[in-house]
Amino acid sequence: MATQASMASEREASLKTKLETEVEKLRKENEELRRQVEETTSAQQTAARKAADELAAAKRDLAESKQKAHASNSDLMRRLENAIKQRNDARESLTMSAERVKELEAENKKLREAGPPAEAHRPARKYLASKATSALSGQ
Repeated sequence: MATQASMASEREASLKTKLETEVEKLRKENEELRRQVEETTSAQQTAARKAADELAAAKRDLAESKQKAHASNSDLMRRLENAIKQRNDARESLTMSAERVKELEAENKKLREAGPPAEAHRPARKYLASKATSALSGQ
């Protein structure tokens, strides 16, 4: 029985050594897995922060672009309104000019129909005659 007890004791010691070795191996694996998880988590957090920063920058850029586009649209609308106003003013001016031309034509027609008074052209005739005379005389 001593041999059996000694064999049992040896077996127990061997199993204990194997168990301790296995426990140590599992501890090392556990530590390695924890380190990998920490590294992965850290990398993921860094990537998430970077993505959040890029998203915030993109949002700022978009807001600036919208603001610039709005300002540009406002400027274009203001210019369009000014162009339309100038066109309308020009139309109104042309309409008024056309009406004035018609009035002057009607007045001119009335004067032609009435005929010129005999004395109306005398001063002009005298002036033209004096010019012609001075031109002929070489002055």
